[in-house]
Formats: sequence, structure tokens, C-alpha cells
Amino acid sequence: MKVDLPRPLHGWRKFAGEVGIIVLGVLLALGAEQLAQTVHIRSDTAEAFEAVKSELALSAGVYEERVAQQPCLDQRLKQLGLVVSAARQSHSLPDVGWIGGGPAIRPIQSVAWSSAMSGGLVERFPKLERDRMRLHYSQSENFHSDVDDERVMWATLRILQHQPGPIDGALLAEAASTLERLRYRSWLNGVNADQLMADMKSIGIGTNYYMLADDDEKIDRTVMLEKIRASVICRPLLVDGKALAV
Repeated sequence: MKVDLPRPLHGWRKFAGEVGIIVLGVLLALGAEQLAQTVHIRSDTAEAFEAVKSELALSAGVYEERVAQQPCLDQRLKQLGLVVSAARQSHSLPDVGWIGGGPAIRPIQSVAWSSAMSGGLVERFPKLERDRMRLHYSQSENFHSDVDDERVMWATLRILQHQPGPIDGALLAEAASTLERLRYRSWLNGVNADQLMADMKSIGIGTNYYMLADDDEKIDRTVMLEKIRASVICRPLLVDGKALAV
């Protein structure tokens, strides 16, 4: 029995051409979709990369401020060391003026980095910058809390302010112990800030001082340094009304 197969109305050759056109159209559509997706991902990656760089620039301003403050912090700790040492001998305190609150404390931003991580975009960053950024965020994670701990110790030492006369032995021992711990913490926070700032420069991150501004204040490096020089921690420590020399 002979079976007749259905034939295209206009012949096999034309049918094959029509199928080819359909297949080509589908492939072109898929290719266009893939291209659009690739362009979109590249755009998102570039936007995320710039956002992280801007975030790091804000942190760089915080680190630079700390590095600039460090000489004043070191000087004040030496002065307080002289006061405590003399008090141990005399069992009394002179009239110690305003010590200061220690270093400024500023937030370290990580929102842009966290967003890029959760979106899977960090792995698309340039390798050198990506690796150093990842290391930086890991190292800076505790910077804010470490400075906060330091400020607590500075606050403890303010028990020495304007308390002339005999001092309780336990109180003096607490001040001496706090001073020793503060020396190490202050030194370590200063070293960390210096290293973190160097890390930023190594990958071409600029410095944005916005986090250091008061309200709508316009601030740059010059203004930052002027504010530091005018701060209490950088002024002479008055002891019995006179500047204490180290």
C-alpha cells in the first residue's frame, strides 16, 4: 500500500527557507536578549563600583582626620602621664584643666559594598581593586567600635579634671591603669587609620571630607586641619593655670 506524505504547498525548498527564517529570527531574538542582559549587568557593575569608590572616599576622610589628630593625642597622653606620675609621689592632684574628649568618632560606611556583595556584582569588579576593597572592608569592620572604646577611656580620665587636693589611692590606681590601656589603644587606632588610608591611596581612592562637616559646612583638608588645631585635645593642658610642658 502506497502512503502519500503531505507536501508543503509551495515545495520543500521554499518550506526550508521559511523554517530557516523562523529559526534565524528566534536566534536573533535570543541574542538580542542576551546582549541586553550583558549590557545591563555591565551597567549595574560599573554603577556599583563607582558607589563603592565613593563610599570608600568618605571613609578615607575619617582615616585622614584620625591620622592628623594623632600627634595631639600622643602629646596629651604624655602630659597626663606626668600628672599621674607626680600624683603617685605626692598623693594629691594639681588643678588639671580640660583634658578633652579624645579623637573624633565618625561612622564607617559599608552600605554600597554590602549591596554590591548581595547583588553578586563584586566578583565582576577589576581583580586588583576587588581584592583590596575586600581586604579593606574586613580590616575596617571594627574601626568605629575601637575608637568608641578609646573614647570611653578618655572619658574615664576626666576624673582628673579640676579635682585639686588629695586623691584616693584606688581612684589614682584606676586612672593609672586606664592611662596605660589608653596609650596602647590610641596608638593602635592611629596605626590602623594610617594603614587604611594608605590602602585607599593604593587603589586610587580620593578623599571626601563630607563626614567631618558640621551641618551644611563646606570642608576640605585645610578646613579639617584648622578644626583639629582649634580642638581642645590640641590645646595646651593647663595645670594650676599654666600650660604643662612635656
